[in-house]
Amino acid sequence: MFVPLTPLEETRSYKELVAIGKKEGIKLGKKDGKKEGKKEGEALATRRTIARMIARRFNINIRRVIPRIRSLPINDVIDLGDQLFLMKTFSEAFQWIDDRKKENSQ
Repeated sequence: MFVPLTPLEETRSYKELVAIGKKEGIKLGKKDGKKEGKKEGEALATRRTIARMIARRFNINIRRVIPRIRSLPINDVIDLGDQLFLMKTFSEAFQWIDDRKKENSQ
């Protein structure tokens, strides 16, 4: 006399709720992804701009600069841009970068 129960996963309500959850999850994922992508894009643009400034200031190839500043935190890259006007040689700039890397690794 007992009616067999339908498994929850097979009910219409469950399927509708899961579909709503998926849509919301996708929407939130896209929003978070855009935010993260924007941050990464801004950091990359900042690094490239500072690298170009160093290369032009000291008349060196930008390919010598980019690997050196790639591992610096973005705040240090911005500080480097500020300090760049006080530096007279690319050796000073590279020394400043190396010093910051040492400070950050401690």
